[in-house]
Amino acid sequence: MWLRFARLGPEMYSRYLATLQWREGEDKVGVLVNKLRIYEDTVTAPFRTHVSSVETRLAEQVRSLIEEGHQKLKKELKEEIYHISPEPTRVSAY
Repeated sequence: MWLRFARLGPEMYSRYLATLQWREGEDKVGVLVNKLRIYEDTVTAPFRTHVSSVETRLAEQVRSLIEEGHQKLKKELKEEIYHISPEPTRVSAY
């Protein structure tokens, strides 16, 4: 039955499948997939949490830097406005 199944696929895969032999006592594909999913969740959940916290801290730092930049720019503009002396203008009467 296994060889019949192996011959159904493309030649490239069927040669490989034909060389495989099922060993009793080994996990089937579905069991292995479930184990891999559990492993992935176990490994990635703490990583996702860490990335999320780093992302939050970086966003706060960026907001803080932007706010500091705005405050500094406002201050510089106010100082520049006070240092600008108006040029005398001539008004002509008709």
